[in-house]
Amino acid sequence: YLAQGRSQDAVAQYRSILELNPTNVDARLALGQALTSMRRLEEAQQVYADGLQLTGGRPEFSTAQGDLAVAQDDLNAAIASYQAALEVNPAHWPAAMGLSQVFLKRNQPSSALATIEAVSALRPDVPQALALRGDIDRALARSEDALAAYREAISLAPRRPAVKPDRATGTIRQVDNKFVADLHAAIGEVLLEQRNFDAAAASLDTALRFDPRSARAYVGRGNLYLGLAIVEAASNGTAAPIAPSAAAPVGASAAIEPTAAVSDVLTSTVVTATTPAALASTTAVSDVLTTTVVTAAAPAAIAPSAAVSDVLTSTVVTATALAPIAKVPVRATNPARFTQAA
Repeated sequence: YLAQGRSQDAVAQYRSILELNPTNVDARLALGQALTSMRRLEEAQQVYADGLQLTGGRPEFSTAQGDLAVAQDDLNAAIASYQAALEVNPAHWPAAMGLSQVFLKRNQPSSALATIEAVSALRPDVPQALALRGDIDRALARSEDALAAYREAISLAPRRPAVKPDRATGTIRQVDNKFVADLHAAIGEVLLEQRNFDAAAASLDTALRFDPRSARAYVGRGNLYLGLAIVEAASNGTAAPIAPSAAAPVGASAAIEPTAAVSDVLTSTVVTATTPAALASTTAVSDVLTTTVVTAAAPAAIAPSAAVSDVLTSTVVTATALAPIAKVPVRATNPARFTQAA
């Protein structure tokens, strides 16, 4: 019912199951999730509270309460619920992951790391925990540890065939392996930060083989193309003009101020701009993969009338939408090889 968008019917079905068996954990959790999807949060909270009472404090219900608190942005309540679940069962990895993610939200990566390390010691077979460990290592600027965690997660992750027959229609349909694809894309992102372009490209290509619709992999490819182009321009002391889009949206007139340095596209540095302008010959060109500034002797200016085009599409970056490139959703149906784009 939920897959068909029939939430009311799903709720009724789960309630029928619970009338027959009030301690059915799966049905109660599913009922709470269905109510949450309908924004009936107080009812969902009561469903979980009843589950805790009826089952003697099963950690699944405390974890669900933590997830519900996160959805309501009540991080203190979420921490309390996740910790309650882990007190009952220290190996309950969904609670540990939820708690670690809350610590990351609070900019407490060391606490997040301690939490995920504790559960991984008890459950070393959980690839999701290892993937989160990789994310935490990245937040702590431990890139090699992050790569090791992602690769170990890949080794443990279940594989599904790329395609399988649909028994109902007899056709062959694509099967997404999103989790594995995200892991390969994460490895590509780390390698890109390390300026290991060839290895980054290979990892991002692998991600797209596992999930041809992976937005994260396409964003990574876009960052790769842009990084190569700007690094090449910096090393040559030139910056090739970027042609404006033929279908530029109204208001897409932002470019880079004459006195602004080119943003580090793979960090949180953001270049703000209000008017289209050229890069002055004295403008410093930032290395796109680190915070080191590489000064070009005489970089050519971008034509004053040219808006900065998205490297993978004809979409023009606007002042209001300008953000760190790593977070900009980029779509491309048939990206060229990165060497050609560079």
